Amino acid sequence: MTASGAERSARQPVREEHGMRATAPDVDGVGEPQASAWRKPVGRKGETLFFVGQARLPESLASRETGNVLVLELEVDAATFTIVNLACAQLSPLSERFLVDLLVGHSLQDSIAGPVREIEQRYFGAAQKAILSALENAYERYWRYRTGQMELLRART
Repeated sequence: MTASGAERSARQPVREEHGMRATAPDVDGVGEPQASAWRKPVGRKGETLFFVGQARLPESLASRETGNVLVLELEVDAATFTIVNLACAQLSPLSERFLVDLLVGHSLQDSIAGPVREIEQRYFGAAQKAILSALENAYERYWRYRTGQMELLRART
């Protein structure tokens, strides 16, 4: 039996931030929130850009199945360069939500010094260095895009 819209909205608060409206994440049968439910739709044609950073994880976090590389994907509004969405492979859903809450709404035009400081002061997991490296790598790609150096970047990768 499905809940009506009124019943559903009573259970799931609406969160409005950065001009986006999303309902709270549904909970699956095991009681885990689905992190992606906070996000708005991805890849609106011509309106967003993707900047991806990668970094090596410590050996203690690497797995045979998924490897030892952390991948941080930033979806950025093409007009304002504000982060509107992100995904991070190799992190737990809770760590990924922490990064979503920290980074979504941040403009890359303002540098990443503030988010870097926040991560250093608030995230104390073994992946901290990898997260910071991946963020810096994604920011470098953004900066090369903004300064017209993408051809140099493409040639390097």
